[in-house]
Amino acid sequence: MASLDTTINGIDLTVYYTCDFERDPYGTGDSPDVYNIDITEIEVADSTVNIMSLLPDSVISDIEDEILDLEAN
Repeated sequence: MASLDTTINGIDLTVYYTCDFERDPYGTGDSPDVYNIDITEIEVADSTVNIMSLLPDSVISDIEDEILDLEAN
């Protein structure tokens, strides 16, 4: 499991996730890489309370985009 420290709307968060990577998933030689991101917990920094269920889908999507940028580089 990996973690990411990020700030969303001025709130410092720690995100725990797994990311599986598959190169050329369709076996064509030129299909795009696939990243499967599974966020398991999102906590306010310095807390152990999982607030993932309290966040709107748009925030989760922003966090997934940030994880994808991190993992793809």
